Amino acid sequence: MIVVPGSSNLLLSLRLAQALEVELAPAEIRKFPDGEKYLRITRPLEGETAVLLQSLAHKPDEYLVELCLLAEAARGAGASKVVAVIPYLAYARQDARFNPGEPISLKVVAELLNSLELDAIVTVDAHLHRLRDLAPFLQAEFIHLSASKSLAEYFIKEYKFSPNELAIVGPDEESEALVAKAASHVKVEHTVFVKKRLSPTEVMVTPKEEEVVKGKVVLIMDDIISTGGTMAEAAKQCLKLGAKAVYACCTHPILVNGALTKIYLAGVKSIFASDSVPSPVSCVSIAPLLAECLRRWTR
Repeated sequence: MIVVPGSSNLLLSLRLAQALEVELAPAEIRKFPDGEKYLRITRPLEGETAVLLQSLAHKPDEYLVELCLLAEAARGAGASKVVAVIPYLAYARQDARFNPGEPISLKVVAELLNSLELDAIVTVDAHLHRLRDLAPFLQAEFIHLSASKSLAEYFIKEYKFSPNELAIVGPDEESEALVAKAASHVKVEHTVFVKKRLSPTEVMVTPKEEEVVKGKVVLIMDDIISTGGTMAEAAKQCLKLGAKAVYACCTHPILVNGALTKIYLAGVKSIFASDSVPSPVSCVSIAPLLAECLRRWTR
């Protein structure tokens, strides 16, 4: 097995190669003067399983094209199997036609990935709340992992709280599966809020079970923090309901438009996230999670 990184997350690629105890084979990636990508895998991959790691955050279109070029180059370099590890899967939130004339963007991305003739696709906490599973849309084996247990374990270990003084909260109903898995793993109570979107940038959240939050140290957990609006509103609600303190975490820290400032101003004491997307708060590496999955897959 050889890890071949795209340009989106070199640090996670290195951590994955170290966790697997395999070689990291960086590709030569640059742009032509006209903006097109040039890419070359500089070592032969004859008979190897090429693990292509490419997160699709911040520059999704560019990184998606780069992944396509990497996959074709890996086959051309002789790889016997090609696995795409896509920690953050872009376009997963556009999984339906919400308005006339819109594309189902996730379906388009799935069809593009099918054209690459991959052997497997691995992703982490993809935003699959309506479709639930991409496997029916993909020709390659689809493996969907979750960082929820890793995030919960990190919180318990680093912040030294005992489970009986904690509660894990999901900022909306779509986060139910994520927070339930985390809470069950570390044996703490959990609940989710109900979210109503008022505008593209404004939301209102209301509690389902107030008693779960009152008097507790609360960890708000979500799959993605993008602009931070939902997380900030959830934090304000927790404090209104009597939470002793509020912390926040997510798998994918997109963090645009002043998200971190917004969340801290809402009363959150600390924020942490996985390294699926590089960010100032990416404290929890998913490399061990990915490595364990890939070892199982190759057995």
